[in-house]
Amino acid sequence: MSEFKKDNGWNATRETPYVNWWGIVDGQLPANFRDFDDAGEGIFFDPGRLVDRIERLRSPDRETFRFSKEMKQILEKFGRGSLVPLPKDSKNPHWPKDPDKLPDWITREVMDRLPDDVPNDAVIVGVIDTGVALGHRAFRLGNGETRVISAWQQTAEFHHQSADYLPFGDEWFAGDINGKLRDHSLNRNLNDRLDEDAFNRALRLVEPQRIRGHRDLDHRAAHGTHIMDIAAGGDPASFADAERLRMIVVNLPTQYLHGYAGNFLEFFASYAVVRVFHLAEALWRKNNPERSGGYPVALNFAYGMMGGPKDGSRMLEKLMDLFVTKRKESGLPTSICMPAGNENLAKSVARVQTRPDRWSDPIPWRILPSDRTSNHLEFWSTVTTNSLKDDFDQYAFKITTPTGDHSEISAPRHGAYADLPGGFARLYCLLHPTEDDATHVHFMLAISPTLIIERDAERGAQVVAAPAGIWTIEVRSPRPSELTVYVQSDQSAKVQSNAGLRSYLDHSCYKPYLPNGRIRDTYSYQLGSSEMPVDQEEPDAFVTRKGSHNALATTTSISALAGFRRSDGRPAAYSATSFPPRCPCVHEIQAAYPTDDSPALYGVLAAGARDGSSVAFRGTSMAAAMATRAAANAMLDWTQAGNCAHLGNSDWHDREGAAGELDIARTHPYFGMTMADKTGRGRVLSQEHHRLWRKAPR
Repeated sequence: MSEFKKDNGWNATRETPYVNWWGIVDGQLPANFRDFDDAGEGIFFDPGRLVDRIERLRSPDRETFRFSKEMKQILEKFGRGSLVPLPKDSKNPHWPKDPDKLPDWITREVMDRLPDDVPNDAVIVGVIDTGVALGHRAFRLGNGETRVISAWQQTAEFHHQSADYLPFGDEWFAGDINGKLRDHSLNRNLNDRLDEDAFNRALRLVEPQRIRGHRDLDHRAAHGTHIMDIAAGGDPASFADAERLRMIVVNLPTQYLHGYAGNFLEFFASYAVVRVFHLAEALWRKNNPERSGGYPVALNFAYGMMGGPKDGSRMLEKLMDLFVTKRKESGLPTSICMPAGNENLAKSVARVQTRPDRWSDPIPWRILPSDRTSNHLEFWSTVTTNSLKDDFDQYAFKITTPTGDHSEISAPRHGAYADLPGGFARLYCLLHPTEDDATHVHFMLAISPTLIIERDAERGAQVVAAPAGIWTIEVRSPRPSELTVYVQSDQSAKVQSNAGLRSYLDHSCYKPYLPNGRIRDTYSYQLGSSEMPVDQEEPDAFVTRKGSHNALATTTSISALAGFRRSDGRPAAYSATSFPPRCPCVHEIQAAYPTDDSPALYGVLAAGARDGSSVAFRGTSMAAAMATRAAANAMLDWTQAGNCAHLGNSDWHDREGAAGELDIARTHPYFGMTMADKTGRGRVLSQEHHRLWRKAPR
């Protein structure tokens, strides 16, 4: 039996297991390091200074608004940038390494470039996504000018003369976007035809010259454009609130740079969240230098991950908590909407009972052949208690590869790992603190790709392909307890690529289909019935759909939105199921919005990548965008005469769901009943959805 190693070159306070694994496996393959650098330790703001910038705009007492601890945790877990892959020409080569000489996050240049025509009763919609078409007419005013306040292209080619305050990428403001719109519109007329290819390349929204450059807008559909159209778009000829509904956009790096398992997603997303709220504050100060207050902000972040503690203690969640809390204290409405997740049918969750006197039931984890991405399996203790620290080292694992090789690993310690024979797998162990000063036991098993096409003679020669097939894992614990097991999200390097194949838990207890051949959802659904749905999972099944919700959206500051079918009210089968509510008033999912029109018409319509086009996307990201729109519409009616800080928060979305369900009972009595862990407090027949529906409303 082998043991975990502590003195092994991995510093758990400096690297997450995902960052460490990327550094020794995925990041060593030529396709993943060619033309890329690490971001560099000196390239990022000092953790205490980055989030401090806005205090210069808010108050002379900077101590009143500090959350450097949370930002420091985020930066430290990624080696303060030294472990994050970044295109070489995206880095600011002039960025000072001395933290005392870093430029301000909000500079005089930024203040000058912010538009001065935004009314005081405007609402700011923040969109953090990829593939946002800034020239689309759905995001313009009646005179053809843009409604976008700013757009940070996080990995665009860096231009020193226009973005010296940025550590990487480039940022465009309304004046820059309008200038390019004129340059590439017929006869320089903003209301005439736009050469979209030339416009997108001029703003580096599309980068065909770069190996891993953005190409979303060269496709028929672009996720960010579709999302922003639902959340804030409108026909400039008829949209009455176009002047008041403005957008701040952060285009995240290409899918590859998130990491195949979201290795670096929280890093880039944290900077995006900070940037949106800081610019909203700076815009108010520019237009109201002598007046307190601020703009309402509705933020949409349409990303998620499967694995995690799912108790609100992730780094990104705590960062969002602090923004929401501070703005609430100032009486400013703030909404953060995220998808509940589309992993309900992915066979990615299990509840495993463990004991000290014998091994648990085997956990069968099927890893597919020809998979060019690593696979990750997470284990989290269900019970959180500080007493776990005392006997943490008594956990043990027995891992069997598809070739029949066995490995038993014991004596875990916080911040240690154990390598399996063969060099293609590593088991990490951590103690994860919760918000209430308790502790989760956390293990993560990382497996190399099963297909490695190219190696480099100097880098990556030691990377070994893992065997495909069923891996079985058994666990022994120091006392009777339960572990929740997650197969972490997995994606290909490029949008619409199938190179990254998703592993899953392959156990006979999981029944994917009903006896009639239809897909089996978590609960039954009966049209026109007032009876509560029936749980359709096997009573003894430990591979489950429950707990498949988004691991980045489990704090009360974030609203998680699920999906249902518009024609008959049926919850979308792919829409995640949370754990059963802890109490009647606490829900992991707030509400559900339409994400499919009918059984034959998948998805909902919104803007395509090209002006004038419409495409249908399905998924709970669409529900989150609809909820963002609902919150923004409510904020548009907000006046600063009263404290309406509750608008758009998770309680507000809870109430919207409950009210929507009452409305459905009155107007659509043929809809069936649903469960709170599937659709939250209720389903909302979004009024905005009528603008997008493929059939005229009755």
